[in-house]
Amino acid sequence: MPLVSWLLGSPSRGHRLAVLDLGAGTGLGTRTIATLGHVVTAVDTVDDMLSVLRKVRKELPHRVAGRITTATGSAERIPLRNRSVDAISCLQAWHWVDPARAMAECDRVLRPNGMVGLAWHTWDRTSEWVKALAAIIEPGETPADRTRSVPAEFAGRGTF
Repeated sequence: MPLVSWLLGSPSRGHRLAVLDLGAGTGLGTRTIATLGHVVTAVDTVDDMLSVLRKVRKELPHRVAGRITTATGSAERIPLRNRSVDAISCLQAWHWVDPARAMAECDRVLRPNGMVGLAWHTWDRTSEWVKALAAIIEPGETPADRTRSVPAEFAGRGTF
């Protein structure tokens, strides 16, 4: 996931980030974060989703698997201590949360100068084949470009 690499980068020696992967699901983003070298806690509301990550974690190299923990919870009730993470990633999941309650929880668990990264998959309509595919899947629709928008609850916070 190039996005996760761009957001978090690879840690300098001895400076791993503590990352919360919020709405982690089966842990695709979680595994990328751990592979980069960060310590990550995957949180999801559905324990069955996390069980997939727990099973796959056993097949990962020990140094990567050892950086991953899982916990059942939600954006509105994050099961972590106050100021316990340097960064929060929420990939393909923020649209499921109550934004006001989730922001309060994110603020609670983030350390000072911590960062939050949200991401969704979007169509790259600059490519002709993607335009053709979109015309088949979404005939007559011209979706708004959401690639540059910021959820209202984040407006005016930090840098984008």
